[in-house]
Amino acid sequence: MRYFAPIRGWLEENQKENGWEIGWDIRSKWKPCDYTQENPCEITEECSQEEDWDNSWGSGGDSGGSLTNTILTSLILIPILF
Repeated sequence: MRYFAPIRGWLEENQKENGWEIGWDIRSKWKPCDYTQENPCEITEECSQEEDWDNSWGSGGDSGGSLTNTILTSLILIPILF
């Protein structure tokens, strides 16, 4: 996808420059959690159920304007993109 092309290009170039590897040697003893049933991930912190919002960011986040803006932006961009 063209959308991810800039970040993909940057990651590939950064990987060449810094020599970092993707993945791990599957023969090693280390395995990421949940890779197998014998190595489950233990949740150490529950996700907050509180909305992450600060009034200094603008409207209370519940003004309804966001949905309107999304719809209008979609109506404008869809004909342009397709």
